[in-house]
Amino acid sequence: MASKRKRLNLKEKIDVLEVAEKEKLSVRSLAERSHVGITQISELLKDKEGIRKMWVLDSNENLKFRKTETSEIDEVLMKWFRSARAKNIPVSGVLLQEKAIELGESLGLETFKASHTQMDGWKNSGHVTTYL
Repeated sequence: MASKRKRLNLKEKIDVLEVAEKEKLSVRSLAERSHVGITQISELLKDKEGIRKMWVLDSNENLKFRKTETSEIDEVLMKWFRSARAKNIPVSGVLLQEKAIELGESLGLETFKASHTQMDGWKNSGHVTTYL
């Protein structure tokens, strides 16, 4: 029986980056040492600046970060939400949903639909439920 795929958490990714810089190992060697696939290591090395930023900002060592199709909308929507809250603009769930649809259209995501389920997931992941 084949083993399950392993995803590195944030702490493990930082450790791999440090080893890669100190020992100048190949992608294959790093993958074997970390017990993950070559693709995961090469993607990690491509996005090392982003991973370091996440480490500095959050430093949750168990975090397993996966980009979703809507992650760009999520980031822009969070910036808009924080800006609106800073200006004391009341933000309802409906207003948030309308803004998400508007952002999806402006980013050219034709299949994006800001359903109630998606919006609830966004609110919970961004810890904004207490403000709505």
